[in-house]
Amino acid sequence: MSRLRLFRHTVPLMLVAAMVAVAPPARAGTNVHEGSIDGAPYRVEVPSHWNGTLLLWSHGAYSLEFPAPSEIALTNHPATKQWLLDHGYALAASQYRTARGWGVVESGLKDQIGLLDWFTANIGKPRRTISAGASAGGLVAALCVRLRWDTRG
Repeated sequence: MSRLRLFRHTVPLMLVAAMVAVAPPARAGTNVHEGSIDGAPYRVEVPSHWNGTLLLWSHGAYSLEFPAPSEIALTNHPATKQWLLDHGYALAASQYRTARGWGVVESGLKDQIGLLDWFTANIGKPRRTISAGASAGGLVAALCVRLRWDTRG
């Protein structure tokens, strides 16, 4: 077999093998819920082996110069999201109605509380709720805890 021929057959196989090796494992049995509550889009993922803990993620304020992301982030990093789902944590987040400027905290608080109420009514009351966030979302997360202390586990 010539080198060129060997190269043409080997390289595609190596590329496929590399893609399979780095592809994240499929999350079998994860229920995904998407919708809108009072105009705020939300996303919830609940693994079939839910451990009773909900992580309510609050994103920070988005820049006035760029559009808001098209996907709703459930954590600060895809690897974190995967680890949490693999370990039985349910994840929930909303894309606040006001995601920019000074209204982000008030809007975020209302929308996250609305999502927490939706989760309890449609999925079930979590044994434990972790409220976490980044930047302005950290303030939203802290205010959620302050206003909804009754949901602690």
